[in-house]
Amino acid sequence: MAEVQPFQPVLPFVGVLYIEKTFCDRALNLVEGILGTLELKSEPIPFEYTHYYEAEMGAPITRVWAGSTELADPSELADWKLATDKIERELAVDDCRTVNLDPGFVGLSKAV
Repeated sequence: MAEVQPFQPVLPFVGVLYIEKTFCDRALNLVEGILGTLELKSEPIPFEYTHYYEAEMGAPITRVWAGSTELADPSELADWKLATDKIERELAVDDCRTVNLDPGFVGLSKAV
């Protein structure tokens, strides 16, 4: 019979879709309270793969990836998603999101 093993720590990250950089910056500051310091940040990337978010957010949409260097428990992913959903609601204008936040993590064997 297998024994229960402790979790392997992971590095959290978040993908951010936004129109205005100001909202992205505010969101990332708030996300740091959840995932830890976001020391790793990508350059802005045009988000042109789908028009799904344009009806709510407008266009053109940009994506940024930001990652923490603080190891975390992967079982916290659902809590990260609930917390980032709350940030999306806090930053909404006229009931429309100004950012879309998708948390995830990178482990030794996978990215989620």
